[in-house]
Amino acid sequence: MQIAGVYPRPMPLGRKQKLALWSALPERTLRGAAEHNSIRGHEAMSREQILSRFAGQRGDTSIRSYSWQLEASELKKIAAALGYDIKGLRRIDDLRLALFDFIDSHGASEKRRRARRERLGPKSMSADALLEIARGMATPVLHLRPEGPGRAVAIWHEPGWEREQDPPELWLSVDLSAHPNSQSSKILELYARPGSGETRVVTRTGRLPRAGVGRTRLFAHQAKDLPTLDVIFLRGPAAIETWLEENEWKRDWGYNGNFPDAEVAREFAEVWRAEHPLCAENAWAQLGGWPMTWPGEDVRDRLDDVLMVRTYRHYEPWLEVFRRGTKYLSRSRIT
Repeated sequence: MQIAGVYPRPMPLGRKQKLALWSALPERTLRGAAEHNSIRGHEAMSREQILSRFAGQRGDTSIRSYSWQLEASELKKIAAALGYDIKGLRRIDDLRLALFDFIDSHGASEKRRRARRERLGPKSMSADALLEIARGMATPVLHLRPEGPGRAVAIWHEPGWEREQDPPELWLSVDLSAHPNSQSSKILELYARPGSGETRVVTRTGRLPRAGVGRTRLFAHQAKDLPTLDVIFLRGPAAIETWLEENEWKRDWGYNGNFPDAEVAREFAEVWRAEHPLCAENAWAQLGGWPMTWPGEDVRDRLDDVLMVRTYRHYEPWLEVFRRGTKYLSRSRIT
């Protein structure tokens, strides 16, 4: 997954690296990638012609996009061809992330970034100092899991088989009296139809639905939500302002792979990924917390809204509900 402020934005690999990457894939997979990426006339092309076309493309969009279709064995072949370490990695998400990390650290523009970093000279920020600032900005949240003490604060409704004509179905019911940033005693119900991205929110009085077949009780666990680098850049203290000035970077530019002091930022991103439920898979949903930048929506669009809930179970789509004044805004997120 590519979440801005957590993962650097794309920086292209060189032609030789791309050729090695695509050559590691079997014929059937390579042709599937050509179809997926809409390479015109791929049906009549030889394997060598398809490889040449992929190697000559600008950017790394094709492999980043098609990596979600690859099997673990194919991601391992790519790692062997490019020579990066995947020792101990078994989950397909971790193998895919290792590929993204290699692209981000070995792309052609990475050389330009390092040169600029040397030109700008020493910096005042260390990875430890950045993490300390982030922990100071961390906000109290509740992680929802199917086990825990006390009363249930939400009900997860297992989605059924979706047909195109079906209306959005109920995914999550939340008792807002448990929310760390809500004074409401109502029940919030989130509906979604993932195939279309359609979502809606209803609030009502009463109690949570009873648990049963397809309905799982969720219990609250207190936690702290670390902000992403985009949020830290925008809302961080004076030390962040100084660090950005040293890097000739503006607060509202957000973090991307061209940021000169990327080594420090990447160390923080590793901690964020290890702790956040989006990547750590240690919660079904979350009440409260910081917004994130998603494809098509900047984090600044949500900084002044209250995050009511974000779902993590079943990966994409991730569903979010924000409160703006008295209105609730729901979104379906994919990467």
